Amino acid sequence: MEQPNVPATGAERREHFRAPWPINKTLQCELYLQPGDPEVFYLHVVDLSCGGLGINCHRDLPPETEFRLKLPLEGFGTRAEVLDFRCRVAWRKYLLGGTWNHGLEFTALEDEHRLTVEEILDTFSREGRLKRYRFNRMLPVALREKSEGPWMAERYASNLTLETVELRLDRPLEEGLAFQVRLALEFGMPSLHLPARVAQSQELPGARHQVELRFDELSPEQDKALRTYLERCMNSR
Repeated sequence: MEQPNVPATGAERREHFRAPWPINKTLQCELYLQPGDPEVFYLHVVDLSCGGLGINCHRDLPPETEFRLKLPLEGFGTRAEVLDFRCRVAWRKYLLGGTWNHGLEFTALEDEHRLTVEEILDTFSREGRLKRYRFNRMLPVALREKSEGPWMAERYASNLTLETVELRLDRPLEEGLAFQVRLALEFGMPSLHLPARVAQSQELPGARHQVELRFDELSPEQDKALRTYLERCMNSR
């Protein structure tokens, strides 16, 4: 069957910083085109800004179509469970495989949902590069108090960012205490040794403690290595 040749329509304006969506999966949303019960609607979010979002789906929504959409956020690292908004189709274009790319513009966004959008956008820099990333890998981490002292038993990082590393220990650590942190990186990268200080230590059920260490004055080489590793983690998802 011949595929339609439909050019992009409408003005695709870039007035707002657009961040790529941090989780690549199909979302089951609620679409309200008419009053009454919602329609189950499956989509991929391509990017997000304070003014709207880009989506891919198997349905053609003509330009200027207005509707309400409820987008689930479970597992995306936000405090909110859903993003609920009204929008209009600003533009759309046909992609291969019977898929349509749409640019949706927010027409009504309550303050609580606007704050959720800002929370998501805050995980990205102005260039779209990673600032924070909810870590989902098995990264061994070791600590020691002195540069030549013994390493504590390895643990796995529960989260890693450009600024901090979090891990669970059997005992608390005093805030402000200095450590050297060893990260056993993947992708053939050498282990990274970074200076850090305990930012906080929180007791958990089962006599465990969630400890956050903040990196302390990284060299340009250390910062570059950490950025490279996190970006490779993001691209390998």
